[in-house]
Amino acid sequence: MTLWLLFLAVLKSSALSFSGGAAFPILEADVVGRYRWLNPAGFTAAIGLGSVSPGPTGYGSLAVGYYVAGWPGAIVAAVAVMLPPMTILVLLPLRRRLGGLRGAREAAQGVAAASVGLLLLLGLGLWHQSDRPVITAIAAAVTFIASLKRVSPPLLVALGALAGVLLRA
Repeated sequence: MTLWLLFLAVLKSSALSFSGGAAFPILEADVVGRYRWLNPAGFTAAIGLGSVSPGPTGYGSLAVGYYVAGWPGAIVAAVAVMLPPMTILVLLPLRRRLGGLRGAREAAQGVAAASVGLLLLLGLGLWHQSDRPVITAIAAAVTFIASLKRVSPPLLVALGALAGVLLRA
């Protein structure tokens, strides 16, 4: 039963988000809030592990699946996180018809705005769970400014991981 509910939770978070990290608050609501499979610190650890792993943002969901149910959970999460984008790819030939529909562009803009809100919520949640909120806020600000200057995101993640290790020592 847990694997089926995990599949549905990851599928929902993948299907309802249109940018990488926007899926995590949706997933957190189920994994931490509704089912209580992980506590907030465990969820944050799983997302952090997925974030420092090379590859797509969906690895955070795979890590959550692994934390919840081991390898079967990771496999279920992998299938669930890939199903919505793969479905879109299969339906992509319909894009021309849908693009001409009244309100399609406005709906996409609304989804983008909602995704930004969800990302802000995720960021605030991660900051709130930090045991060093001042350092976390400074690191977030530096990362934001570096991103505006087009510093490579993988480099920023690697530097963030290194800074975390050095600050713990």
